[in-house]
Amino acid sequence: MKTDAKDAVYLARLLRVDEVTGVVVPSVEQEAVQFLVRAREGCRSDLMRARHRVSKLLLHHGIVYEGGAGLDRGPSRVAGPPVLGILGHADGF
Repeated sequence: MKTDAKDAVYLARLLRVDEVTGVVVPSVEQEAVQFLVRAREGCRSDLMRARHRVSKLLLHHGIVYEGGAGLDRGPSRVAGPPVLGILGHADGF
């Protein structure tokens, strides 16, 4: 059974042995920054998941993309059978 008296005795014992830690309540500005950081991290992981999905899809069709964020180096093909694109072209595009 839970009572306020039992809780008070328990808290007094914790306080006596210095086992109580303080808690800081964040300000509105701190909460806004935390929300922004979490949202940014979520967007970054969504972006990385999408990049990996596209990379694996291309690799499945024999296309290896070795470029970075820029488009100076395009995709190259791995030796294998021709890939049929959406319109049925043998070059895949």
